[in-house]
Amino acid sequence: MIKKLDHVCLLVKNLDASLPLYERLLNVKATVSAPLPVGMRMARLTLPEGGMVEVVEPTRPDGETGKALAKNGEGVYHICFEVDDVDAELARAAEAGAIVENKMSRPAANYRIGFYRTAAEGGVLVELLQRVK
Repeated sequence: MIKKLDHVCLLVKNLDASLPLYERLLNVKATVSAPLPVGMRMARLTLPEGGMVEVVEPTRPDGETGKALAKNGEGVYHICFEVDDVDAELARAAEAGAIVENKMSRPAANYRIGFYRTAAEGGVLVELLQRVK
């Protein structure tokens, strides 16, 4: 079951140049993570009443985010929903007609995650996130 909207992810060419604008617009300070092995740098802007905006810069042109930036330019990369069971939601999304990236979830920090698209030629990229205790 989908529990809530967890975050919106924005894709940018240059994280260091983009962050000051987002910090001013959202009136919050970003937390920047170390570069991730999946080929990106990321910052999180957590909103006071809940919710979060991730800002991502690709560090490799051949990674998923690098390819997306080259194809679509800067902007919204994906939306993320927190769920009770990622694998069950991936199966439900596939039955509903979504294009599921992987049939099973994968680990990521303290989470399990999975992705689907709403249409074969682009559409909205949706991340599903299950918190692992």
